[in-house]
This record gives sequence, structure tokens and C-alpha cells, in this order.
Amino acid sequence: MSVMEVESGDQPTQAPATRRYWPAIGLADVIMIFFALSILQRASSGMMDDPGLGWNLRIADLMGEKRGFLYTEEFCSPTEGRPWVTQAWLGDIVLRLAYGWGGLNGVAILTALCMAFTFRLLYKRMTNDGLHWILATLWVFLAALATSPSWIARPNLFTFPALVLVVGFCERYHTGAISANKTLWLLPIFLLWPNMHGGFLAGVLVLCVTYLVECALAVAAPDAEQRTEARRRVRWWTLLGVGIFLATLANPYGFGLYRWNVGMLRDPFIQTNTTTEWLPPNFTNKGWFRIELLVLLFPALAVLSRRRLSPVALGIGVVFLHFGLTSARYSPLWAVVVAPSLATLSAGLPVLERVGALSATLLSPDLRKLLARKNPGASRSFASVVFAGVMLFVSPWLGSLARHDQNFMPSESLDNLLSIYRGERVFHSANWGGYLTWHGWNLSPRFQTWIDDRLDVHGRQHTEGYRTLLTAPPDWERELDHQRVEILCIPSDSPLAQHAQKSSAWHLLRNDGRVALLRKASPPVALVK
Repeated sequence: MSVMEVESGDQPTQAPATRRYWPAIGLADVIMIFFALSILQRASSGMMDDPGLGWNLRIADLMGEKRGFLYTEEFCSPTEGRPWVTQAWLGDIVLRLAYGWGGLNGVAILTALCMAFTFRLLYKRMTNDGLHWILATLWVFLAALATSPSWIARPNLFTFPALVLVVGFCERYHTGAISANKTLWLLPIFLLWPNMHGGFLAGVLVLCVTYLVECALAVAAPDAEQRTEARRRVRWWTLLGVGIFLATLANPYGFGLYRWNVGMLRDPFIQTNTTTEWLPPNFTNKGWFRIELLVLLFPALAVLSRRRLSPVALGIGVVFLHFGLTSARYSPLWAVVVAPSLATLSAGLPVLERVGALSATLLSPDLRKLLARKNPGASRSFASVVFAGVMLFVSPWLGSLARHDQNFMPSESLDNLLSIYRGERVFHSANWGGYLTWHGWNLSPRFQTWIDDRLDVHGRQHTEGYRTLLTAPPDWERELDHQRVEILCIPSDSPLAQHAQKSSAWHLLRNDGRVALLRKASPPVALVK
């Protein structure tokens, strides 16, 4: 009798079932936790130094003071009163809440969690489409590397998860992977997204490309059944598109939000003469080879793979590739848009099939069994939610995890300026305007900046005047007197700093090699006869 048998007349005993009190941690959770912790390594090397972070944080405070939305400029004295559309007011409030709770650490953790959540969404999208977990993990890793230029604390980061969701809904509905009812989730997405960041226009572009492709298939598809299905989808997208458009109008500026953003995108001065972010990517710059790799793989995999992309996936990928090659601002967005398509194409490479067959003969049975599973350790996001909550909660006690990099944001020198500020008019670098708004908020009188990186607010004339002054034109002293400037806080290597230090009309207070701080010398007192 075997050890598993019992005596005659007795019933075999069964081991008590193990009760699971905590859901298993799935690979999607591991991916999110891994990337969140990895991205946090950037918290002290540039993540916190976006020129616009400061004024984004203070938008929430100014809204609280005004008890409503903002429509005119109030941060910079020379352009005070100009029209202003705060296109990311809700995203700014989220950032402000994180800062209010955890300081710089809270903002850094929120940034890392948002990007890590994007990669979790990408992984789930790929595995739901039937891709093997190893392949999905590899492509999520490549997509994450390609987005690394955007691992910066600013409202732009909210566009990444929203864009992944919208592209997924459009492509999966086209292929029949989801029903029309599932696409109704686009309504709440487009209700929130226009208030989180102006990047919602990327989502509108995805919908437009999807609609145009479906219309083309409804007319020109080679098969009658395909034309019928495409017409059905066109009717649905027409109805849903109207609802989505109305949802985007639920913002403080209505259709004016479209006009403001489109006007900025069409302004040749902003697009070609301001920050390098709007210019085409320079793939020779540090780290940009990660995006170049995906750009080169896109056509190569399309040719070599036995699989073919759906017309919608191909259309969205090509259109976003155009924008990614014409502006560095859009290149990381293209990476997350095209990653699922690249993963699908790579799954159809004959070489991967041969590698899989070879591994079956070399690996142990247990390892082959593990690798054969398509999605090991699937979970329902419980571990990811707990991790995110714990990280945000403990952010105030993590010391100096997040801090400014003095090479990007010379906070020590700027703090020195704020310590001597008594209400004077200050001429300073545009890249430091956000920081000065942020940390000069509670001064009395409140610090008003000269300029910052909101060139859509300041306009061409004020921006060019600022740039001209930095070059120290022949009449620079007269212009500063005309503008009633009493303090200069400018880059040490600028011509204006070099000329001012030689002028008897200006007194050097500090020059640390990065920032030159000068005060206008007091005029001599006239002698009484």
C-alpha cells in the first residue's frame, strides 16, 4: 500500500487549502516598481530643474488667491496683464499637492510613478495583445530608455499614460480586440486630459488619424466585408468623436484652449527661435541614440517580420514618427506610441522562432515551462497601488533624495538674490524665472520676475528685447535705466555680466562662475553749498 493510501473504510484526507490573504505580485507590478525606483535616481541630476516647474507650482497658489481660474499674466512685471491660458492647471494642482506634502521628494516620486505607470500600461497592452512576457518586457525596457529625456518634473508627464491609453483603445477597437463599449473610456480621459496638459492635442491627433484610416477602408478596402466593418466603425467613431470633442471643451477656456495651443504650435518664432526642445532632435547628443535605435528598427522590422501592422497602427506610427523627427519634444511620445507595434513586428521575426526552438532543446524542463507561460504572476494592480501610496506617504522623510543640480539650476546663487531682495526690479535669465517665482512667492513684497520660459505669454518683442540686453548692446545702460532695473542676476559668461562688472554704475555682489549678481550703484550725494 502506498503512503498516500488509507485503510479500508476511511476516506482519503485532503490537505487544507491554503488561503491567500495578499494578491500575488505580477510582472506588471515588478516592472512598475523597478522603473519607479530607477527613475528616482535622476531626482538629483536634472529631474527637478525644468525652467517652468516653479511657476507651474505657483499656479495653484495664485488660483487659490484669486478663488478661480487665471486669464491674465501676473508673475512677470513687464508683461503683467497680458492674456494667459493656464493649459495645465489641474496637472499643476496635482504637482502642488505632491510638493505640499513631500517637498521636492514628493514631486520627484510623483514624476517617477507617473512614468513607471506608463510602462506598466505598455506591458499590459502588449501581453493583452498576446505577446510573450519576455518580448513585452524587452520592448518596455527599450521604450523606457527612449523616454528618458522626458524624465523631468513638469505637467508634460501626464500626457504619457493618457497617450498610451488612447492609442490602445483606437488600435484594439480597429482589430476587434475590444468592443465599442470599451472605447467609452475615452470620454473621461478626454474630460481630464485637456485640463492636465496641452498635450491632449496628441490624443486628438490619434483620433483623427484613426478616423481617416477607417474612412479610407470604408471606401477602398479590397474585401466587401472589410468595407462593411469599416463603415460600422466609422459610424461609431463619428458619434463618439462628437462626445469626445464636447468633453474637451469642459475646461476654463472652452474652445479658446484649442486656439491658444494651435497658435503656439504654428508660431514660427516659438517653434524655431526659442528652446531647442522645439527643434528636430540631434541624435549626436548624449542619450538620443536610444530613440534613434527605435527609428531605425521601425522600417527594418516592418520589412523582415512575417507579421503586418493594422492600418490604424501603421498610420498612427508614421504620423507620430513625422512629428518625432521634426521636434525633439515629440520624440519620446513617438517611442511609447510605436513600442507595441515594434513588439508585434519583432514577434514575427523568423530568427526569434529559431531561437525559441533551439532553447527548447537546451533548457531544463522547469525553465522551459516557465518561459512558455505568456504572463506569469498576473495581478490586479494591488501591489502597484500599495507601492505608489507608500512611496508618496514616506516622501517627507527621505532626506535630500531630490535636489537641484547646480549646473542646471543654480539655486544657491538664486537664493542669495532672494535674501537681498527688497522689492527692486531684477533683470535675470529666463531659465531662472520659474525658480524665482516659486521661492520668491512669500517674500514681502512678492518677487516679480522679468521673464521666464512662457514665451507664448511674453511674445516675440519682449523675448527679443531680453536677448538683446544679454548681449550688452551699446545702449545697454540707458535701456536698463529706462526699465528701472536695479539688480542684475545673469549668467557669468554673458556679455552683459562682463560689461556690467567693468562699469562704475554697477557694484558686483557675487560671481561664482555660474551666476553674476550685481546691484546698481547709488548715485553720488550732491554737496550742499
